[in-house]
Amino acid sequence: MVYKYFPDPTKMIPKCTVTTKECKKHFEDGSTEPFPLSEKAKKGSFSAPFAVEKEIYDLYFPAKKFSGEYLKATGDADGYKRAVALWIAFCLRFFKAYASTAIYDFSGLKEPEAYGSVSDFYGEVNRLTYKIDFRRMSAAAVDALAESGGLYLFEIANKDTGHSTGTPNLHTIYWNALFSPRNIAKPRIKLNGQAELFYRRASVSDPVVHKAGSPLVGRVLSDGRTMADHVYQDVCRIAEGSLKKEEADEETLECCRKANIRTAGYDIIKDRRYTRDTFMLHLPLTFNFDAEGIGPKEMNEKLLGLAANSDEVRIMGIDRGERNLLYISVIDKHGNIIEQGSLNAVGGVDYHAKLDAREKERAHARESWQAIGKIAELKEGYLSHAVHRITELMIRHNAVIVMEDL
Repeated sequence: MVYKYFPDPTKMIPKCTVTTKECKKHFEDGSTEPFPLSEKAKKGSFSAPFAVEKEIYDLYFPAKKFSGEYLKATGDADGYKRAVALWIAFCLRFFKAYASTAIYDFSGLKEPEAYGSVSDFYGEVNRLTYKIDFRRMSAAAVDALAESGGLYLFEIANKDTGHSTGTPNLHTIYWNALFSPRNIAKPRIKLNGQAELFYRRASVSDPVVHKAGSPLVGRVLSDGRTMADHVYQDVCRIAEGSLKKEEADEETLECCRKANIRTAGYDIIKDRRYTRDTFMLHLPLTFNFDAEGIGPKEMNEKLLGLAANSDEVRIMGIDRGERNLLYISVIDKHGNIIEQGSLNAVGGVDYHAKLDAREKERAHARESWQAIGKIAELKEGYLSHAVHRITELMIRHNAVIVMEDL
């Protein structure tokens, strides 16, 4: 992978031109002749002759005449417009002459006079000065470098990039989309710098292992209810053969009949990721990289206008309560109910009953001075299912969400 990026033209263009020590000294000494930057800069920085004129230098010092602050302070609209066009024309000359930017295609940019501000120009340039492509390399050359210690090879893997046959998780989807031919040709997801590598030492030395052939008991029953801790432990003991059914109470036997019990096909190590030393790679990404000048504020205003003026947009109200974890009502603009219902049960699980049972277990554990089970992970699991259900309804009904301010 060959990664090319010219970061933040707002800072980089002045840094490479008018704010260099040599350029500033040239004009501060009183010279009015163009400063031949390509001759004074580090060898190889420029691929063509390039100079900074006194007129361009004066646009930047003592005040940036092409900035909105200058226009606001002086009210000189004509001077501002001329300064914007001159600075943009200078930037375009710089891009063609500077070695690091000469590789990009700027043919799609407008004429300098067509831009209302330098920031609009910089926004377009920022999308054009990012490029990723791939070049073939001899396997023999890679192997030789690896054997000599000149190159270290690491496999970058996610938990479902191996032999998994299930649905890829979100990070795998991002990864595949980032390096897809479509995204390489027209980037919508940008690979940023500042990647980080973390090292996590193994913290579990004696893991719990479900041996191949041993029974695995699910906590959720076939009717959607969740077994209480003490019942679950007894059902596990019955499945393992360490507790006879005759010795169990009626509640345990009923749960045995409705329990989902399967056999482990291979050794399953609990918290396996913590049993070995691991390197973790974090790559920052920018999504909607090709969005043209649409920030959060502009997008919000656009969506508000669409919601207000379109009869096809529905309104989804979400309410919290004690009887219902979440209750949803979808209406049209005339107040007619399109769909409504509770989200107590999602993903085939009654989370209201499950959370209620867990809260009672925690209360009992506090009273009897026992270890208090976690409830945060259960809530996160519920929210992940609920959010998925809500987004399905949003897409189906073309709805915006309204929630009470708690």
